[in-house]
Amino acid sequence: MARYNGPGNGEDSANGATLDAANNVYVTGGSWGLGTDFNNATVKYDSDGNQLWVARSSAQGGHNGYDSGRGLALNAGGNVYVTGRSCNGPPGECTSSDIATVKYSQQ
Repeated sequence: MARYNGPGNGEDSANGATLDAANNVYVTGGSWGLGTDFNNATVKYDSDGNQLWVARSSAQGGHNGYDSGRGLALNAGGNVYVTGRSCNGPPGECTSSDIATVKYSQQ
């Protein structure tokens, strides 16, 4: 079993997962940050459940609103694509949301 507890030490939720050819596990969802609302969090684990890296993002530059990864895909080059919900507005004032897609390179 592997657990991820984000920097805000609050609610963390997983919404999507996939495996790569080496049986590494990628999980995406949302996680409370420090001084931010719920942000997109994507974590890579090895086949034994050891965390290899974590990438966090708030897709609406500077707003740090309610963002959450919903699905992810990998390509042959090792890039990770995460898509999900991104709030339009400052923390606590989400007036609408968009679909946001983020690309992470593992280099």
